[in-house]
Amino acid sequence: MNNWPSRAILMTAVSMLAMAPHTVRAQSAPKPSESNTVEEITVTAEKREANLQDVPMAISAVTANRLAQSAVAGARDLTSVVPGLVFTKSVSNGQPFIRGVGQTLGDISAESPTAIYVDGVYLMHPASGLFSLGSIDRVEVLKGPQGTLFGRNATGGLIQLITKTPSFGGSEGNAEIGYGTFQTLTASAYGSRSFGDDLAANLALNFENRAEGYGKTLTPGHRFGKAKSISGLNKWLWEPGQNTRITLELIGDYSKDDLGTRIGTPDGSRPAGKGVGYLGFWTLPVADPDIPSTRSTLTGALTIEHDLGWARVKNLLGYTRLDSDVFTQLLTPGLGTVANTPGFFHLTESGDTISDELQLQAPKGADFQWVTGIYLLKDRARDRRYSAATSAAFVAGAPLTQNQAAQQTTKSWAVFAQGTKTVLPATRLTLGVRYTTDEKEVAGQAAIGGFKTYEAGLASVGAPDSKQWSKMTWRASLDHDFADNLMGYVAASRGFKSGVYNLGAFANPPVNPEVVQLYEVGVKSELFDKRLRLNASLFNEDYKDIQLKSGTMQLCGPSGCTFGTILFNAATSQMKGADVDFEAALGDLTLSGGFEYLDAHFKSFDSAPCTVPLAAPAGGNATVNCNLSGAAMPRAPRFTGNVAATYKVDLADRGRLTFAVNDAYNSGFSWDPDGRLRQKPYHLLSSSITWRSRDERYTARIWGRNLLNEKIEANVITGGSDLYYPDLPLTAGVSFGVRF
Repeated sequence: MNNWPSRAILMTAVSMLAMAPHTVRAQSAPKPSESNTVEEITVTAEKREANLQDVPMAISAVTANRLAQSAVAGARDLTSVVPGLVFTKSVSNGQPFIRGVGQTLGDISAESPTAIYVDGVYLMHPASGLFSLGSIDRVEVLKGPQGTLFGRNATGGLIQLITKTPSFGGSEGNAEIGYGTFQTLTASAYGSRSFGDDLAANLALNFENRAEGYGKTLTPGHRFGKAKSISGLNKWLWEPGQNTRITLELIGDYSKDDLGTRIGTPDGSRPAGKGVGYLGFWTLPVADPDIPSTRSTLTGALTIEHDLGWARVKNLLGYTRLDSDVFTQLLTPGLGTVANTPGFFHLTESGDTISDELQLQAPKGADFQWVTGIYLLKDRARDRRYSAATSAAFVAGAPLTQNQAAQQTTKSWAVFAQGTKTVLPATRLTLGVRYTTDEKEVAGQAAIGGFKTYEAGLASVGAPDSKQWSKMTWRASLDHDFADNLMGYVAASRGFKSGVYNLGAFANPPVNPEVVQLYEVGVKSELFDKRLRLNASLFNEDYKDIQLKSGTMQLCGPSGCTFGTILFNAATSQMKGADVDFEAALGDLTLSGGFEYLDAHFKSFDSAPCTVPLAAPAGGNATVNCNLSGAAMPRAPRFTGNVAATYKVDLADRGRLTFAVNDAYNSGFSWDPDGRLRQKPYHLLSSSITWRSRDERYTARIWGRNLLNEKIEANVITGGSDLYYPDLPLTAGVSFGVRF
């Protein structure tokens, strides 16, 4: 399983031979033409539309067509088409990691260092990142710190979702319905219509219901892994004048599942107390009531653009709302029951974010391309949690119940500017700078066993309840055209992730900001009459004051003590490696993919929390201090890569067949800094066969994902006990579509 390159090439060749019909007539040698070249991809990595090949940074861009062919339906599925991206899930929160930079704290206050944007609107809360991709035109993944134009907590990188835009000139639409394993029903519809010459609108709806769980339990007749989701997009585009463009959009997303709320003991671990041990990868104890977690997000945006002639002005006003409700087991698998509740945990979170960004840009085509702007954000995040546990679930003498409510308010503002100037023939210099100020305030109250133990945000509390951080970040790059369609660049940039309070245990003092310094050299090329796109980069990143969490511990403040997860700053680490992306158009055959080699380790971490398994009969783990200097960083696989192939067969009057296969390999990674528990290496193989009628009105697709039935963990958590929850096994289905 570890010999990825040779195995991937062999699997691709075998798949192509197996899928090719024996009756296909011989093809003549392909001629250079527009239809036999790699597709041009437009990105907005520099706050303006530009060709992917003209932007001097490492970017993986994935079109909607590629997402569909690789059976990518949600944000976490992006790992199969974007090398270097690890996307795990902590109960209701998404946890994206790029080049080893991410956030493991599953809390609404823990903003991710890999920032996520939808049409330029920042999704601040981690749970907002668990979105479906049914209405997406393309996805851009920017690797490395984006501390100038985006800025907001983008030390690891950035995931930018670009949704479909309504079109002028009539109406169009399509609909699709599908059915798959585990009684999964899917349906989607999209329509776009113009109302005259200056107004157009679109509407997209997506639905999925997995009625049967994919995992077994010890409870007779009960399975885990059911899920339901529905999302919608409505966008209006108005052009009242030749130089003015106004866009209003509303995006809603609702989901219900139990991924992360049903837990088990990993293979090789011993549960604490009388907890149930490992039962098989897709078998869990599940002693809790069958109450799935729910999550809903609402995103609104109003964008006004106007061309002044000498410059373009753009204002983007955004709003996001998040609500999530989670009911899960607490600490030890198999201890909770309906009648006797020694181990359950109920968490409700909500957040409201409003942001506004005013930009002033150089006109299109100007020799000196520049952009400057002001960014404002205000957010209020609320966290309420209730848990019940016997003393055996914590430590001897611990009380039975814990009730807590907390709130964090964030106010942020930033100013930024970046310019690109041709300094020599075919050579451009880019310089950018951003200044950010964040102010955060926390308030809350906790009680154990009905008695108040800790409160913050009140005048009587001695501990500080607010803090402010400011930072200057920047970017510099120099790129040169060595030939037509061959550009090389060197770049350096700095990213800043704000300090944060830990709402799950607000007695924990706020942690300091993270800072990432990047140095990168790369090349972007289109070769052989644009039949081959090959982009590569070498990078070195220095990571300082990493925000990490430890296991569950007792936390004490001026008014008493509570239990929670410690959030703290580690020392320093370094990430270095190489990124490669490619696409080749070989007539009816298209090959694409890429890989990332990553060496990510702690440079200095001499007082790190490590978990040590305890012997029977106690079981579980103890937390001790250890020296992890030189150890590998968590969720940072040494090698990730994917190779995809699509092959088109013309059936004349009977339409066209498209065969697609995608193999994504992950060399494995540790779940926590001490490296005791690891995700094993795996291949995530997906494939599809699509028939399209000659007039392209009707489509039919057969698809499969995780065809090797690999055992992939959605998350693993260490603390008093080791916990895990398994991701989906092999899934497959069919779908039928029609275009209007």
